[in-house]
Amino acid sequence: MLVYFEELPLAGRDFVWQLLTLDEDCGCEPDGPLEARCHVQPAGPGRATIEGRLSGTVLLQCDRCLRAYPFRLDAPFLVRAVAPGVTGNGIPADAAAPICEASDLDLIELDSPCVELEALMREQLLLSLPEKRLCRDSCAGLCPYCGASRDDQPCDCGQKNTVSAFAALAGPRLGKTKNK
Repeated sequence: MLVYFEELPLAGRDFVWQLLTLDEDCGCEPDGPLEARCHVQPAGPGRATIEGRLSGTVLLQCDRCLRAYPFRLDAPFLVRAVAPGVTGNGIPADAAAPICEASDLDLIELDSPCVELEALMREQLLLSLPEKRLCRDSCAGLCPYCGASRDDQPCDCGQKNTVSAFAALAGPRLGKTKNK
């Protein structure tokens, strides 16, 4: 959904829709509809503020046991967008010094004076997912020797295979050579 800055009323406009599918490369899939709500407010010539919230449930894969688990998403966001040739404070880019201020860190520079809201929502979804995905903090993960889930049953194959994968490195070592 494209939103053109010059077509926005001064009071802004509210958008509500559901994301039913996600890209394969996002690392999750929706477990029911994901709701995206946002308010797009013009903030001067070639600028807009986009504030909203993503909510719903996605299925993530645990980094330890590789099982899918539901993750409840309730992520607020605030983004400032600027059209080409405009800085964050509305001054034309050629008139401003190329200095990044702290207020410019949440700024998205667009290719045109419009924003693709669905792409922005997908980006915000990715930013709201946990960096380390765990089904629970106490997840024991998979056995590194046989691949069995340590949460389902205790595995003793790790005690049988006590040879480290780094054992081959314990052989002869190169010492310092003496200069003659």
